[in-house]
Amino acid sequence: MQTVRSLYESQSGTYSGVSTGVTSGVGFAGGRAVPVVGRTVTHTSGRTSTLLADTLAPPPVPAMPPQRGGVLIGFALAAPVLAGCLTVPLLAGGADHAVRTAVIFWAAIGGPFLIVAVALIIHRITSRQRARQAYNAYSAIYPSQSAVWNAAFFCRRCNLAFLPPGALGVPGRHQTVAPQFQYMVTAVAAQLRG
Repeated sequence: MQTVRSLYESQSGTYSGVSTGVTSGVGFAGGRAVPVVGRTVTHTSGRTSTLLADTLAPPPVPAMPPQRGGVLIGFALAAPVLAGCLTVPLLAGGADHAVRTAVIFWAAIGGPFLIVAVALIIHRITSRQRARQAYNAYSAIYPSQSAVWNAAFFCRRCNLAFLPPGALGVPGRHQTVAPQFQYMVTAVAAQLRG
């Protein structure tokens, strides 16, 4: 029997390494075959863990998702400006219909991009608000889930994860098989929050 934390830490980890080598082959230059020799460097890194460690993993730390789409919004806002710049030669022509032609040209080219830019900005604001609400909701429950996870034990003989009776002030005995461990953490954390 051991704590879930120590079991998780002993059965998961990261690795990283660098390997170098020499490659050779044939290349073509000037229409003829020439020998080619080169050096290769390979960087490898990652995470390794057992199925049991993945099953008993701690609750994820709350984090706001990264904002995306800024380049697209920038392009959609730059296109009407570019279209406006293209209308300057039309206006410089001095003809009576030049203003009307310039406005039609800008509306045809820049207008749709402006509409798309406004729609993208509205979408980004609303999705960011939803992400903030989800972040705040999860941040409120994370401490209780983390406390339950830190207090849990795992019996290898029985293949059961459990909280000792009276742990964290929660009445009753809570135990489950490893695949259902995350559900137990969520349920007991809800009892802790009341």
